[in-house]
This record gives sequence, structure tokens and C-alpha cells, in this order.
Amino acid sequence: EQQRQFVADASHELKTPLTVILSSAQMLSEGVGDMKRREKLTDNILTVSRQMKDLVSKLLDSAQVDRDAGSMEFSTFDLSETAANAVLRFDPVFYERDMGLDSSVQPHIRVFGSQPHLAQVVDILLDNAQQYSIEHGHTCLTLQAHGKKSCLLTVASQGKAMSDDELKNIFKRFYRADAARGRTGSYGLGLSIAESIVKAHRGRIWAESRDGVNTFFVRLPTTRERS
Repeated sequence: EQQRQFVADASHELKTPLTVILSSAQMLSEGVGDMKRREKLTDNILTVSRQMKDLVSKLLDSAQVDRDAGSMEFSTFDLSETAANAVLRFDPVFYERDMGLDSSVQPHIRVFGSQPHLAQVVDILLDNAQQYSIEHGHTCLTLQAHGKKSCLLTVASQGKAMSDDELKNIFKRFYRADAARGRTGSYGLGLSIAESIVKAHRGRIWAESRDGVNTFFVRLPTTRERS
């Protein structure tokens, strides 16, 4: 049943961009409009095709996480290093958009899990922050020990406040709190992928919104084992 729903949701998301591409191509083939109009139609096809490529890539990621959830290769690794590296990767992205990004990472926090998948979670949260932060907004990533046997990763960014309903549904596959996000290339899959990965690591992910700041939390079990 879950697989059928996934296929139905994916088909729904692909229907609109396919309609745009087919309609634009049809008008081009009929020679509709002047040169400026035809250039606009060509741009539409290219833009929507790139969005579809991104959607298909995310669909494949989502399906792979679902398939591999019970067979991820776990080992002990330094999550602090993984988080710090993610901040370095995204720093140019935030700089280019004239947005602030800083971090506070407690060193030597070790977890038992799949390093590539948890790195993907951090990337998803930072990417989400840079997409939906306010203009010239600021984002802060933190990673700290949380009690004796867990750690807490947070990504907080200045953005439009989310309602209780949005906070409840934000991790559902294909959910978009803002319908306009679909027009920017967001298909509501990243946070769903992040949740699947965190659950596979016996962790918890959730979001809170207050005082103009949206914060995503990831709590994971830690280990003292050395790699």
C-alpha cells in the first residue's frame, strides 16, 4: 500500500511539468508566435526539464533510502567532523546569497551509523535553510552532547514562521508548507529522506518555529567506541 501511494504521489508531481513541456513543444512545432515568444517557450522547456531531473534524482534517493534502511553499513565515526565539513561545503553557497552561516560543533562526538547517510541529513538541513531563510538571513548549525548517551544536532535559520500544522506535516513525502516552493524546484522530498535516515539510526528528528527562527533538531545515540 505504501509503495502504491509513493507511485501515485510521484506521478502527480510529474504530471504538471510534463504538461508544461509537451504544451511548449507543441507550440514550438506549430511555429506559434514571434522569435521572442519561441525563445520563451524554449526557456520553459529547459527550466522545467531541469526541475524534473532534480525530482527524479530525489525520487531515486528516497526509494534507495527506503530500500537500504535495514541494510546500511554502520561503523563508528566522528559526527563532529562530518558536521563541520558540511558547514565548509555550504559556506560558499550562503556567501553567494549574502546570507550568514556559522556553527558551534563540540569536538569528538562519535556515533555508530552510516557516515554517508548522516552526512546527507546534515546537507539536507543546510540546503533547506538556505532555500527558505529570509533575505540576508542567518543560519546556525550546532552539535552538542545531549546527556550521556546521545547528541543533538540543530540547524536554526531566520525564516517565515511555520504553523503547528506545517510543523506536524513537514516531514511527510511531497509535503510543501508553501505551495510556491514547488515553483522553485522544491518537491518536499528532502526532509522525508532525512527522517527515514534518522529513524534507521534509532534517532528522532523534529522542527520548532518561534520568534522568527525555524529550527530543525536531530537527536542521535552516541558511542564511546573508537573507530
